[in-house]
Amino acid sequence: MSVHKSILGTRIYQNQAGELDLSTLLAIDSWERSPSFLAEDILRRNTSLIPIPLNQMKHNNLIWNVHVDPESENFITSSSDSTACVWSFEDGSQRFCLQLDDVVNEAVFNKVDGKTIITGDDAGSVRIWDADTGELQQQYDFDGAIWDLSISPDGHWLAVARDDNAASIISLTNPEADIYNINRSSAVYVTTFSPDSEWIAIGESNGEVIIWNVEKKFFLKAPTHLDEVYVVKFTPDGKWIISGGADSTVRVSEALT
Repeated sequence: MSVHKSILGTRIYQNQAGELDLSTLLAIDSWERSPSFLAEDILRRNTSLIPIPLNQMKHNNLIWNVHVDPESENFITSSSDSTACVWSFEDGSQRFCLQLDDVVNEAVFNKVDGKTIITGDDAGSVRIWDADTGELQQQYDFDGAIWDLSISPDGHWLAVARDDNAASIISLTNPEADIYNINRSSAVYVTTFSPDSEWIAIGESNGEVIIWNVEKKFFLKAPTHLDEVYVVKFTPDGKWIISGGADSTVRVSEALT
């Protein structure tokens, strides 16, 4: 690539969304070939715009999820190294790590009480921890891996997506209450509550999507996908459900609630 082409490419990419890194690399290439005021000016401008990482946090294996605590300056990561770690936004420091027995697929802050962390792992355990100390408070054991956790907006319920063909509803306000299991014909990969906490949308490995009424215990069917469903969301007004998955299709359907 000639110096002229390198500078030309730098200026083309400089103002294109998402291309700042490429513009900077081209400017460096141009400067190394033939230093110029133009290349220097572009480098100075680009480096002033590139965000500077506060810190870099690491696990010893894959990281599956990141969730933010809205009540503090902390976030939590879940990893295949069998830990869920709480970090500080302020300086990137690690507050503590929760050590589990298997891959941690999900770790969430209880946004309602602000005092607990809930984890789900490949061993089939759902555990509730003190968000300040990391002390284990409660544990529920199931027969299949836990793929997803969802807390109702009113803070009363925890929905658990299970690999052993079920979704479970756990009371967060009464730990001694019986767990209600919603048995399905395939693995449940994702659950999410409606804004009014009355319904749970459930996405399954066979492509089915249903919405379950928490109090009355019946369900309505949403449009089916041709393959596994990985994400299901209610719109903020609760009128629509958006789902997507392995069939490369996003479906929007009326919630009919």
